[in-house]
Amino acid sequence: EKNIPGAVYFFFYRNRAMEISQKNTPTLSLEVILETGPVILDLINSEGSFDGFNVKLASGSSSGLNTDTYAFYRGVVRRKESESLVSLGFYNGEVSAMISIANQNLVLGKMKDVERYILYDEKKLPQKNINCGTPDRPAGNKGSAYNVNTNALYAGRTSLTKCVKLYYETEYDIYTSFDNDVARVRSYVGFLHNQVSTLYLNEGIKVTLNSTFVWDRAESYTSS
Repeated sequence: EKNIPGAVYFFFYRNRAMEISQKNTPTLSLEVILETGPVILDLINSEGSFDGFNVKLASGSSSGLNTDTYAFYRGVVRRKESESLVSLGFYNGEVSAMISIANQNLVLGKMKDVERYILYDEKKLPQKNINCGTPDRPAGNKGSAYNVNTNALYAGRTSLTKCVKLYYETEYDIYTSFDNDVARVRSYVGFLHNQVSTLYLNEGIKVTLNSTFVWDRAESYTSS
C-alpha cells in the first residue's frame, strides 16, 4: 500500500465507529480528507438493502446479525452532488467506503494487521498487463464514472416496482483469508453488498440482500 501515489493514511478510532453503528441514524454527514483536501459526505441509511442478512455455513450451521453492530450508508459528496457517488459502511468497529468523484474512484479500507486505514485512487494501483476484451464505460459529461441519480439515492424512486433479491456465496479461500472468522466474512459481504446496492439504486433498481452462503470448509465441487 505504501507504493500507491497520492494515498492518504489515517486512524479511525474503533470506539467511534462502534458509536456510529449503534446509533444507526437515518442520515450522516462525515468529513474525509482526500489528497486534494477535505470533503463532506452527505449520506442516508441504506439498512433497507439488508432485510435478509442471514448467513448459512457449509458445515451446516447458520447465523444472523444478532451479535454484530453495523450501519450502512449511501450518498454523495457535498457541493458535488451531480458528479459523485458514495457507499460507506461500519461493521463491528471497522469502516469501508467507495467514493466516486469526478474522474476518481476512491477506496477506503483497513490495512491488514494494523489499526490504520488507507484511502487511495484505484486507478493509481500498480497495473498488471491484463488484456480485457470489454471496454470501460464512457465517462459522463463531467468526467464522472457514474451519472448520479439523486432522486433514486435520496427518495428511493426506482424504475422497478419490485425489489431484486441477491444471493452471495463466498469460497473457502475467503474464509481462510479472514482467519476462519465468520463475522469478518459477513462484514466483507456487507461492505460489498452496500456498494452493489448503491450502484444498482443509482440506475433505478432496488436490490436487497437475501442470504449468504459461506464455505467454511473446502468446497465439494468436482472437476471434470
